[in-house]
Amino acid sequence: LACGRAGRSPASLPAVFASAAGEIQITDQLCIELTKPEPMVSPAAFHNSVQNTVAGYWSIAQHCTQPATALAAGSDTFAMAILEAWCQLACRDGELLLVCYDERWPEYLAAGRGQTEFACALVLAAESKPDALLRLDRPFSDASAPRESAAANADPILAAMPLLALAAAEGRSPQTRLPIGPDWWVEVHKR
Repeated sequence: LACGRAGRSPASLPAVFASAAGEIQITDQLCIELTKPEPMVSPAAFHNSVQNTVAGYWSIAQHCTQPATALAAGSDTFAMAILEAWCQLACRDGELLLVCYDERWPEYLAAGRGQTEFACALVLAAESKPDALLRLDRPFSDASAPRESAAANADPILAAMPLLALAAAEGRSPQTRLPIGPDWWVEVHKR
């Protein structure tokens, strides 16, 4: 949907995939099975437990031969995804797809964490395009700034919400400093 709205072919875009916990449901099932006296671990299930599962499936489904990076950084996941995308775009002209997602965590793994299923996708460009909704400056860390809420730490990908809300808002706005994770910020210019 993000690629279609940006008028870009999914097969032509490098991608950055970010998830605070990766494929937590499959990983949890595998770990439970491994605790049994005679575990029955299927090799077919294992490949779905690694961090780059979604990136791999995306590349196969879209016939995309562009690079796909997968990362996880806990509470800093959205900030690290923005930073990775910014670095890749700084190294080469063009555009890339940024996909951030998390599924619901089993409650017993970390009470109060991973309670929200969420996904977002953005097409980012190396240079500001006339039809761009936002222009982002390089992300930066500021440990002296007020920390984000406990909700953002509990569901790290939700750190995308202020950026998405600004993109969806009507009209222009002056340069704004938005949080993208604990201690991480980005300067945003709304067009």
